[in-house]
Amino acid sequence: MAATVLVYETVVGHENRLFRWQVVTDGERVRFGDDADRWRLFDTRARTIVFIDDTRRTQRTVTFEDALASRERLLAASLPEGAPRAVVSEEPAGIVDGREATRVTIVAGGYKRTLVYSTASLLPAPASVMKWTTDPIEPEYAGVIRDLMPAIVSKTGTLLADRNEIAYEGGAMAVETRLVSVERSRLPRSLFQVPAGFRSE
Repeated sequence: MAATVLVYETVVGHENRLFRWQVVTDGERVRFGDDADRWRLFDTRARTIVFIDDTRRTQRTVTFEDALASRERLLAASLPEGAPRAVVSEEPAGIVDGREATRVTIVAGGYKRTLVYSTASLLPAPASVMKWTTDPIEPEYAGVIRDLMPAIVSKTGTLLADRNEIAYEGGAMAVETRLVSVERSRLPRSLFQVPAGFRSE
């Protein structure tokens, strides 16, 4: 079947590591995975998200609305005492890798995150928001980035770049992800299906 393949690179600067991962779509479903053994299947028409673990041979399905509500509850957590409030800004980013783009920046103390989205989507809506609502997040940091959520939920474009920077006494570290290629391919239909025999969690 015809599919679009987006290839991303993530560079972990302080560990000097680079790895590649893919987002694949058939126009309605999106397979997202930056882990060798676990991946997510977004059905943008049915508005469901399936979490699949190839090692444990399990799958768990939730609705997009339930996933979004769960993320909102997590982000509503109180900030730790003395933690800085986040400042979020958004501005046009011009042309990035040949695509018109928007830049969203969040700064909180020594933490800075910069996300660049294309203004035109390369994926079916609401795939980008489905990804955001199910990305792993450390609970202790949830309150710091809650002000970022309205800006992200409003985005219909596709992530082009995401840079996380943390400055601390004596140094800094950064993790940066970039979209490096987009191509059309013929891929097996099974890529967009839950593997047979996987048990429900």
